[in-house]
Amino acid sequence: MTLIISEIKRLYRALINSLHGIAFCWKSEAAFRFQSVLFILQIPLFFLLELKTHHGVYLTVIGTIALITEMLNTAIEKTIDRISRDSNELSKNVKDMGSAACFFAQMLWLFSWCYIFYIN
Repeated sequence: MTLIISEIKRLYRALINSLHGIAFCWKSEAAFRFQSVLFILQIPLFFLLELKTHHGVYLTVIGTIALITEMLNTAIEKTIDRISRDSNELSKNVKDMGSAACFFAQMLWLFSWCYIFYIN
């Protein structure tokens, strides 16, 4: 029983830490706020466009991947900035790769919407 209680406490602390991370990303990253708003706005669109359930699920998963990628990119950028604000080619390359990952995730989301809209 104590194992279950300690696991519930651990999960609760993990949830609080995750909510703090979301809040920080929301406050510090305009791109995350923009994508979050798009993510939320897409849900009523599913019903307005009368999408099939599996298409809505697919678009939700792809949108979630875009949000996850943006959060990881923010974590990378903040870590690089914490290490040093000095101009450094490696730091620039790392930040650019994080940005490219966000770009690919966003394009995947956009193209998925275009495809679902086209076939619907």
